[in-house]
Amino acid sequence: MATKKKSSRKSAARRAAPARAKRRVPAKRAVASRTVRIARVRQAARRVAGSAARAATSVAKQGADRAAKAGKKAVATGARAAATTLKKAARNAVGATASTLTSLANTLDPYAAR
Repeated sequence: MATKKKSSRKSAARRAAPARAKRRVPAKRAVASRTVRIARVRQAARRVAGSAARAATSVAKQGADRAAKAGKKAVATGARAAATTLKKAARNAVGATASTLTSLANTLDPYAAR
């Protein structure tokens, strides 16, 4: 007795399968109803808005940190500049005071300085 090809045996088994095993799932509707679409769009908009809010908050925090650092640098630079100016002024004042005292002493006793 000749045996059938494998492919014909498989197709025969498929044909003999019970009908209820091939229960079809109804196809999804291609276009959702208008209200469902609107609800989905609103949900998506909320997600996008929330994401944008988080991003904006993060950017604001980064900007505040950078501004604080820049402010600290400016204050430090200003303080250093003020300290330098005070040092120079003190040197000038001391020099002027010393020269004034010397000239006064010379006026009072011109021979003591020699």
